[in-house]
Amino acid sequence: MKPLIIVGRIGTNEASVLKGAMAKMLVEQCEKNGIPYLLVEGAPFPQHFDPNTVVVYVSSAERFQSVFEECQKLRLPLIVASSGIKSVPEGVTLMAPVIMAPNLALLILALFNVLPRLAQLAKIIQPMEVGVIEAHQATKTSPAITAQKIAEMFGVPDNQIVHIRDDEMAEHELGIPLEHLGGFGAHFLNVSAGGVDARIQFRTLGRVCYFNGLQVVLEAIEKNPLKPGVYEAHKLVFPPHPLQVEIDRLKEELERTRAYAADRGM
Repeated sequence: MKPLIIVGRIGTNEASVLKGAMAKMLVEQCEKNGIPYLLVEGAPFPQHFDPNTVVVYVSSAERFQSVFEECQKLRLPLIVASSGIKSVPEGVTLMAPVIMAPNLALLILALFNVLPRLAQLAKIIQPMEVGVIEAHQATKTSPAITAQKIAEMFGVPDNQIVHIRDDEMAEHELGIPLEHLGGFGAHFLNVSAGGVDARIQFRTLGRVCYFNGLQVVLEAIEKNPLKPGVYEAHKLVFPPHPLQVEIDRLKEELERTRAYAADRGM
């Protein structure tokens, strides 16, 4: 596996609550699996590192701009695995690939490929009711990007997502084991249409599943080196069918044509 620069800070906040749990897990897994790594809190990076290095960003949004610029300057692939980052800075000519990976759990990456099609078909059946619920450890303060992505697929506004940050409720009502209350994610998608109620539930216990997903993303990058640009992790791990790629390209072209016509009052 390629050497890593892990951007994150391991420590505690003013309330003695552990911060940087994701970075801590990555460091532990790198050491366990013999993967070369550097742990840094931000940019600039140390001067000496392997040119094949991949940067994994698991820090807060405040440091992202400088780290993003550093990766572009050094032409280092950047995997954005922080749920607090939704997009890269606009108006920048990319010199290296950026992979958006707000969730690296493999089964959830698979769902990101499957759920858009379900949403597309379900919208045909009217009336349709959709509910999105997410629960995480009480210490989570970053946005629930996975829930937001699912809600967006089904046309649910962010302010209608139900958020749970209560460890007691998670343990007794959601069945989260006590040993995982410090790091878990649970998502519930409820869809009612055509007289049928469907419920999709998935949860992650602990954080090692994210390292497993990171390994697969890194393997995908190694097999198919990426050109400068922005990529979604789930499409690298589970590439869409070539026909779907062409359909998506045509849709984007149509949207650009419509926008061009609208701007000129045509």
